[in-house]
Order: sequence, then C-alpha cells, then structure tokens
Amino acid sequence: AERESDHRRAIKQREDLTKQLGIPFEHDEKLTAATQRQQEIISALDITKNQATANVGDASETAADTVQRAGKSQSVA
Repeated sequence: AERESDHRRAIKQREDLTKQLGIPFEHDEKLTAATQRQQEIISALDITKNQATANVGDASETAADTVQRAGKSQSVA
C-alpha cells in the first residue's frame, strides 16, 4: 500500500514538473536587463575578474600595513 502511494505521488509530481517545463521563466526580462546592466558597469569600470581579485588583495595588505605603522608609532610615543 505504501509503495502504491509513493508511486502515485511520483507520477503526479512528474506530471506537475512536465507542465512547468513549458512555462517561461517569470523574471526572464528582469534577469536579462540586470545582466546587461552588469556588463555595462563592468565595461565602464574596465574591471576583469583578475583585477578585482588583485585589488581586494592590495586593499588587505594596505590595511595591514596601516595597522602595523599605527602600532609602531604608538609604541614609540
């Protein structure tokens, strides 16, 4: 009895999912517009993935250097 129930549920789920395959993505226009805008921003800023990653690393090193210098100047005073 449990197997039959599981089987019926699986068939019903398959039918429901098959119906959804034919339905277009409801936010497709927003997604397309947002993706296009993102590409425009990336182009305007002239950023590549490697540059963005390198900039994050540079900022971390700069912050660390600033903290070290601040600590040295306080210990001297």
